Amino acid sequence: MSIARVRFLAVEAVFTALFHACLRQDLDDVWGSFLPWKRDAVSWLPLCSHSALMERPQGITDLTGKELEAYNAARRKRAKENTAKNSKAAEEREKRRRVR
Repeated sequence: MSIARVRFLAVEAVFTALFHACLRQDLDDVWGSFLPWKRDAVSWLPLCSHSALMERPQGITDLTGKELEAYNAARRKRAKENTAKNSKAAEEREKRRRVR
């Protein structure tokens, strides 16, 4: 599972808790003071059976140290290539804008 998917699960879990979208959980009492409203104050019924925090991310968390280093090196290389490509495209757009 990619880092983006892990982040998406975290965001999903936050919104699930914030809007009381899942059935009552043991942790409701713990984070109830952080939420802007109580579960009893919302007019909708929960539809989710569990929080996204209950889903164990697969993939990248199962990698060894060497595999993580290789993954990170490849990620940095892609990021550098994308930055260079985007910079070049931005420069070309700026040149075209100046010509007009």
